[in-house]
Amino acid sequence: EEARQRFKFLLVYLHADAHNEAPAFCRDTLSNEALAAFIDENFIFWAGSVSTVEAFQLSLSLGVDGYPYLGVLLVGSRGIQLINMMEGFLSAEDVMANLVNVLENQGPALVAEQAEQEDRALSRTLREQQDRAYADALQAEREKERQVREEREAQEAAERRAQEEEQRQQEIAKERELRRIRKKETLESEPPEGSAGLANVVVRLPDGTRVARRYRASDPLQLIVDVLEIRGFDMDDYHLATSFPKRTFEDLCMTLEEADLVPSGQLLVISK
Repeated sequence: EEARQRFKFLLVYLHADAHNEAPAFCRDTLSNEALAAFIDENFIFWAGSVSTVEAFQLSLSLGVDGYPYLGVLLVGSRGIQLINMMEGFLSAEDVMANLVNVLENQGPALVAEQAEQEDRALSRTLREQQDRAYADALQAEREKERQVREEREAQEAAERRAQEEEQRQQEIAKERELRRIRKKETLESEPPEGSAGLANVVVRLPDGTRVARRYRASDPLQLIVDVLEIRGFDMDDYHLATSFPKRTFEDLCMTLEEADLVPSGQLLVISK
């Protein structure tokens, strides 16, 4: 894996204790300072004894016939390729010359492998960026659709509420008109001027309009409310009141005499 990541050849040494040349190869060849420095700079070095399972299995896969054994491997995207091998005792100089030859002749393959991997990495990065951009765009589109849907639903709900409110207000207005008509049909005539037990009452509406009328002292305050509503003023949200003394009349069954409006009086219409 290190050879793949660092784009270097993997130099494998397989050691066999049973071979007489193995000790001298390790002592005189592999321990040579110049060769060791060259290998360290240009290769990833791995050594193993065929007495171990891992090294023995590797020797079988490489088809090793003789020891000491050095193999140069190219670890790339297509797997592991054996590009050079050295079997038997070799001097440090011979090994060095062989490895230099490998770098000169097989180096382009390593460069090509590096370029291929970089191209794949770049392509993968571009795909990932495109996928993220597509996902972001898709998410943005879904979010936009959600917002549009919610706005449409909110608008439709507002329109429904407005229609319902309009219908309610129409029903209220219709009910008020029916109530006004019924009250007008049942309203008794204004008592004649000079009659006994009269109450001359002036009502001032919120807009300053004054409504003056004669009533009987025994008439309830509700009659004044009926008169005002017959004239088109809705009293649902208002009270009758006096300014002096300051009183608010909520009991509309109270007679005008009980409300101290006989023989005359003034009332205000105030908000509840």
